[in-house]
Amino acid sequence: MRHQYRTLLLSALISLSFAACGSSDQPESRSSVTDKLRANKRLKAGFVIYPPFVTRDPQSGKLGGYFIDLASEIARQGEFTIDYEEAKWGTMVAGLTSQRYDLVVSGVFPTLVRSYEVAFARPIMYVGLSGVVPTSDTRNWKVEDLRAPNLRIAVINGEVGHEWVRKFLPDVRPIVLDTADISRASAEVQYGRADIALTEGITCVQFSEANKQVRAVFVDNPLQVFGCTFMMRRGDPDWQNFINTGIDLAESSGVIQQLEQKYKIRHDAWLSRSLPWK
Repeated sequence: MRHQYRTLLLSALISLSFAACGSSDQPESRSSVTDKLRANKRLKAGFVIYPPFVTRDPQSGKLGGYFIDLASEIARQGEFTIDYEEAKWGTMVAGLTSQRYDLVVSGVFPTLVRSYEVAFARPIMYVGLSGVVPTSDTRNWKVEDLRAPNLRIAVINGEVGHEWVRKFLPDVRPIVLDTADISRASAEVQYGRADIALTEGITCVQFSEANKQVRAVFVDNPLQVFGCTFMMRRGDPDWQNFINTGIDLAESSGVIQQLEQKYKIRHDAWLSRSLPWK
């Protein structure tokens, strides 16, 4: 009897062990983007037009710009080809999480809100959040001015200006434009449909220099400073390390310095992370 009891107990323990090994609670193995690159040598990348980081020739449709050139250099050294797909600022995160593409190359600002859903390579440079107002508005703008009643603030859906207003001006209802054209918010000021547009400083300076009806504000003293880099899905440290290694190689070989000289429209357009390669 005692022997039968021991046999039954041993059988039960063995059954429980097998059940635990086959439990659906065990984490599933997930292949890295690097594994797919080894297999087919092609990368799916999303982009948003964002001069001078991403540009498109109006005649040929060919993409260019700082981040396109940098991605091309990483692809050359990694021996793969990039297939590009256009996105919007408000849809690029969803494009990554749905695996529509594996990388966003437009030069994206890492924020905590975005970090809930996606991951980032390490910053390549730093850019400030600034604004555009009518030239006739000569006041020295301060943060408190953005809380004025009935102030019309234009932002791009999903862009950092939109995130900043939601976080720091929760009582303000901005004019939210769902577009891939980051300069559209500034155009709202140009045509008198907004009192101020909030977006990153490069666009503010470029737009104000091209359109004398507006001027840039918060350029020398940005509302916030952000890193600027590539964006990818969370949970793939191998892929993140791969892109970081590509950035490091571009810096150490002088490629980053060449891109700075080619695309930096003025000395204060952004703060470079790397020192000149000597």
